[in-house]
Amino acid sequence: MTKHGLPVILIVLGCSFAGVAAAAQFYKWVDKNGVTHYSTARPKNQSFQVVDGRPAGYVDVIGGPKECYTVRCQYDRVRAEWVQDQGLRLAMQQASAAQRSSTTPARGMSLDTFRRLSVDTSEGEVLSRAGPPDYDSNQFLSSGFLGKTWYYFPTPGEPFLTVIEIQGGTVFSLNRTRQF
Repeated sequence: MTKHGLPVILIVLGCSFAGVAAAAQFYKWVDKNGVTHYSTARPKNQSFQVVDGRPAGYVDVIGGPKECYTVRCQYDRVRAEWVQDQGLRLAMQQASAAQRSSTTPARGMSLDTFRRLSVDTSEGEVLSRAGPPDYDSNQFLSSGFLGKTWYYFPTPGEPFLTVIEIQGGTVFSLNRTRQF
C-alpha cells in the first residue's frame, strides 16, 4: 500500500458512513456523578432520553422535499431537476415551433412605436405599445432561462426588422435594421 493509500481509504469509509450517522438515533442520560452522556448505544440500567439526530433545520413535510445527504439521494434530486428542466425546454421549443408554423402575416413595427421604446422599458409596455411580436424565441443556459428575443418582421410599409431582447422582464437591447 502506498504512503497515501490508508488515509484515502479512511476518508472514503468515513464519508460513506456520514449519512448513516446523520440519521442515527441518539440517547442522552445523566450518570450518578451528574455527567451528561450521549451515545448511539442504548444505556443499560439507566433512565435515558431519545435525542433527535437529524440536522438543525430539517423539515419533515409529507410529500415535500426532504434533506438528503447520500450521494445517491443527491444524484436522484439533481436528475429529477434536470428531467423537469428538459421537459420545460422541450415544451418551449414545441410552442415556438407551433408559432413559427402559424401563417399569420407579419405586422412589423412603426418608427413612431420604436422611438417610444428604450432600454429598461418593461415587457408589458412593449406589448401594449407594439403588440405581440411576429416571432419570439427563448434562450436557455444550462443553469436555466436566460431571456427572450422578440422579432417584428419587415412589411412593405415598414421595411425594417426590429429585434428586442428582454431579460428579467425589461428591455435589454433594441435593434432596427433596414431589410429592403
